[in-house]
Amino acid sequence: MYEPGGGAPPAWENPTRQKTRGTWTLSVAIGLIAAAGTGSYFYSQKIRTERLQHASALNDQVKKLLETGSVSDLRQTDQKLNESFDLDSLSPLAARLWLQNRVLYEVLTSDEVRGIDSAVHRGETVNLPEKDTSFGRIASFMAEGDLAGGAAILSHWDRDSARDPYYQLAAGAVLERAGDLRAIERYDAARQLDPEFIPAQMLLARLLLLEFGGERAKPVLDALRAKLGAAPITRALSALAWVVDQERTDALPDDAKLESGDIEKLPAPLSGVPAMIDAVQAMRAGDMAKTSQAIDSAVTGAMTPSLATGLGFLAIEAGDEQLARKAALRALQFAAVYPRARTLAARVALLGGRLDEAQKAIEELDPSSSDVVVVRGVVAYESLEPADLDAALKALGDAARTRPVYAALAAGPGLLTGRAFPSPDKIDAMAVPATPWGELVAADAALDLGDLPRAAKILGRRQGDALRPVHFLRLARLYRYQNKVDDALKAAAAAREGSTTVNVLIESLYALLKKDDADGARTLLAKHPTLLGPLTSWLGVLVDSAGKQKSQASARAAKLDLPPPETPLTLRILVARALVASDDKRARPYVLVLAKQAPKHPDVVEATLELNK
Repeated sequence: MYEPGGGAPPAWENPTRQKTRGTWTLSVAIGLIAAAGTGSYFYSQKIRTERLQHASALNDQVKKLLETGSVSDLRQTDQKLNESFDLDSLSPLAARLWLQNRVLYEVLTSDEVRGIDSAVHRGETVNLPEKDTSFGRIASFMAEGDLAGGAAILSHWDRDSARDPYYQLAAGAVLERAGDLRAIERYDAARQLDPEFIPAQMLLARLLLLEFGGERAKPVLDALRAKLGAAPITRALSALAWVVDQERTDALPDDAKLESGDIEKLPAPLSGVPAMIDAVQAMRAGDMAKTSQAIDSAVTGAMTPSLATGLGFLAIEAGDEQLARKAALRALQFAAVYPRARTLAARVALLGGRLDEAQKAIEELDPSSSDVVVVRGVVAYESLEPADLDAALKALGDAARTRPVYAALAAGPGLLTGRAFPSPDKIDAMAVPATPWGELVAADAALDLGDLPRAAKILGRRQGDALRPVHFLRLARLYRYQNKVDDALKAAAAAREGSTTVNVLIESLYALLKKDDADGARTLLAKHPTLLGPLTSWLGVLVDSAGKQKSQASARAAKLDLPPPETPLTLRILVARALVASDDKRARPYVLVLAKQAPKHPDVVEATLELNK
C-alpha cells in the first residue's frame, strides 16, 4: 500500500468515468421482445381459430354423414371424429357426434359395439346436458342385451329428451327389439323432428312392412324414394314389400331388384332382405332345399322379433315346419310376450296338425286378431261346429272370401254341412302349407268327392314323423275306402293317440266294423259313451246291427229322432248307415236326400247300395 500506484484510490478522489449502454438500446430490446410476444400471440390465435374452423367443418361433415343411413358413410365418420377431437378435444358438439356415431353403430350394424359408455362419459366431461346423452344410455342397455332395462328408463327421459330425434330413434330401437309396437310411434317422432334423418325413416318403413304390410308402409316408403331415389336402401325396402305381400306378383318388381354391390351397402336391419328374395324365388322354382337354406341364413342374423317372425311365416309358406319353429323361438328370445311370435307358434302348430298346441299359443291374445280367428275356425271345423266356423269367418270379414290364405276355412262350412264342395282346382290350390289347415280340408274334400287318387296324393306329402293324429284320421278314411282294412285300423289307432274326437271315434268304429270286429267296436264305444251326445245312440244301433242283434238295433232306432237338416254331414251319414243297417223304414227317404246332396261320397254310395240290396 506504500508503493506508488498501489492500493485503492482515496475516497476523496473522483472515480474514473465508465462507458455505459444507452437507454435506447434497452428500449429497443424491450420493444423487440414485446413485438415477438405479440406476434406469437396473434399467430397462436390464428392457428387456434383455423383449427377450430377445421374442427367445425369436420363436425358438419360428420353430422350429414350420420343422417344418410349408409353404413359406409357411418364408417367414414370414425376418422373425421378422431381428427375433430385432435383439433378441439373439449368440443361439446364433437362429443355428442361421437355418441351419435356409437349409437348408430348399435342400430345399423351387426358389429359388437364398444365405447357407448365412454362416449356418454365424455359428453358429461365437456358439460353436455344429461338430456343430450340419454339416448346413449338407452343404446348401452341394448348393447348389453338388457332390453327391459333400456325400455324401463324411457319414462325417466321422455319429458326432457322428447325433442331429440336420436333419443326417439334409440327408444324405437329398444322397443322394437323388445317386441313393443310403440316403436312405430318413436320412429315416426324421430322422422318428424328431423325430416332428413334417414335411419328413422328406414326403420319405420321396415317395421311397418313387417307388421302391417305394404299398404301401411307406402307413404313412408314413397317419402324415402323421393329423398334417396333408387338407392340400395329403397330397393331393399321395395323388395321387402314384395316378399311380405301375400298376393305378390310372380316376378320381382324392377324397383326392387338389388344391383351389383347393393348387398354390401345395406345396413344390418335390411341385410336379411336378399336372403328373403332368394327364398321366395327358390320357392317359386320348386327348389325347397334352397328356400330353406336362404330362410335359415336370415333367421340366424335376425336382430328383431318382427323380422324373425316374418321369416317364420315365410318358412310356413315353404312348408318347413322345423325352420318356422326355429324362427318362432328366435323371436321369443327377443320378447317372450311378442304377440306375432305367439301367433307364429300357433301357425307352426297348425302346420304340424297340433291343434292343442295351437290353442295354447293363442291364449290371452286379442280374439279379433286374424291369426287367433284362424285357430278358432280350425277348432270349429275339427269339432264339427258349423255355427262356430261361420262366426270365425264373419270375424275375418271380406278377407275370408277374397284372400287365398283363408280358402280352406271358407270351404269348411260347405264341407261340414254337405251344401257345397270345392272344385278339383280349388282343392289343389288350398292344399299348400301357406293355407292354414289347407291340406287337411283339401284331403277331406277329395275324400267326400270320392277322388281317392287326389286324396292319396295330398296325404302322401307327409311321411314318418311329419304325420300327426289329424293326418292319421284322414288316412284311416282313405285306407277304408281302398279296402285296406288293416291299414285303416292302424291309422285309426294312431289318430286316437292324440285325442278321441267325434270324427276319430266314428272313423275308428267304421274301421272295426269293416273288419267285422263288433266286439272291439262295442268296447271302444263303451269308453266314450257320451262323446256324441244324443247321437251316440245311433252308433249303438250300428254296432248292434253288426253284432247280429238286428232286432235290438231296430227297436233302439225306432226310439230315436232324426237329426235336423243343419246337422253336420258326417253325423247324418252315421244316422243313414244306422237306419240302413237296422232296416228302419225311414232309411230310404233319408238316404236319397243325402245322395242328392253328396252323390259321390263313398259312405253315401255304400249306404245307397246297401239300401238297394
